[in-house]
Amino acid sequence: MNKDSITDIIGKMTVDNTQIIIPKEPDINNPDACKIKFASPKSDKSIERRFLKTDKIYVLYNYAQTLRKEILGNNNAQFDLMYGYPPINLGNLKNKTLYDEGLSPFSLLHMVEKK
Repeated sequence: MNKDSITDIIGKMTVDNTQIIIPKEPDINNPDACKIKFASPKSDKSIERRFLKTDKIYVLYNYAQTLRKEILGNNNAQFDLMYGYPPINLGNLKNKTLYDEGLSPFSLLHMVEKK
């Protein structure tokens, strides 16, 4: 690791009184960057962000927690991240990398509110 401070490398956010860590968004020209689009199947709202293909899926869940109000309309919503057809729930794959699960170089993830 170079002499950059840890806050330059990692973003920290507080969600539900819990601090979560989100890696800094990679540069658009980074060959290992992949674009992930978060959306709700029940609304037209979506947000795109870049992650590294070596990031673990739990990083996507951490980031998605910050989007609950904007995407799902409920800051306290519990959700699953789904992708593909037939839909695959990423909840059981949180320790896999984006590359391992075929989410690179681009994927659309649906934030589906749990009932």
